[in-house]
Amino acid sequence: MSVELLAPAGDPECFMAAVLAGADAIYVGGSSFGARAYAKNFSEEELLHAIRMAHLYEKKVYMTVNTLVKEAELKKASGFLQPYYEEGLDGVIMQDLGAVRMIRRFFPDLEIHASTQMTITGFGAANYLKKYGVTRIVPARELSLAELKRLKTETGLELENLYPWQHVLLLFRSMPLFKHARTEKREQRAVRRSVQTALSAAGGRTYDQCKRKNHISSA
Repeated sequence: MSVELLAPAGDPECFMAAVLAGADAIYVGGSSFGARAYAKNFSEEELLHAIRMAHLYEKKVYMTVNTLVKEAELKKASGFLQPYYEEGLDGVIMQDLGAVRMIRRFFPDLEIHASTQMTITGFGAANYLKKYGVTRIVPARELSLAELKRLKTETGLELENLYPWQHVLLLFRSMPLFKHARTEKREQRAVRRSVQTALSAAGGRTYDQCKRKNHISSA
């Protein structure tokens, strides 16, 4: 069994730092369809250059396409991905199942990784995604080691695990319904995990409810 060390990068400087520090792969956000509200992210030119540089160092690049994609946006999403696909983008990290089907149709050999936002907690859901060509899942952080082992055994899929050290997440899976009602941050329809927010210097920050001051009432 091989292990891949995956690092985030929010800009070209952080990207090259991750490459030179020994990461096997780097995940990045582009100018659209990424869930980070305040990250600088990469322009098209910067990201195409980053892909070329990563491949020179024999590293992989995964791109977050992890917002919920509306029906009217699917065509735009495929056009957005086309230049990165042609440059050799290694994979995409996704939340929206409709967008997953679009990727499989137009980019059949592009790796698809199921984002933690898909809330995969069991092998039934994982095997369902496998039918759509998903090769890796980022399972729910609430799973135990025994559950993760079973998930691997039952599906044969690659597992990517995030290791938190800073935040206690108050909302299961950081689902954005309460956040949206309170903040009306419509530009961020999908919420990145708090562990990724801890790396704000590397990749921007999210607007998760667990980052705000909350008060517990006895009522």
